[in-house]
Amino acid sequence: MIEIKFELDRYTLTKTYKLSEEEVDQLEKNMEDYRKSFSQEFATYFSGEIIKLDMLREECGLPSILNRNGEEL
Repeated sequence: MIEIKFELDRYTLTKTYKLSEEEVDQLEKNMEDYRKSFSQEFATYFSGEIIKLDMLREECGLPSILNRNGEEL
């Protein structure tokens, strides 16, 4: 048995599946590959968006972008 949980904001979807050991191993490998790929794509996209925002901020003469702790990004 394997439980897969997806969380987005305040919503959670949980599914439970009965799988053989081989299926579980393959699923874990696929999920790890997907996680690595998604993390890289998200980091690249997010970094690009921050750079675009910062360039726009400079062009408009606005103050620096601050994170939740008041530190400059």
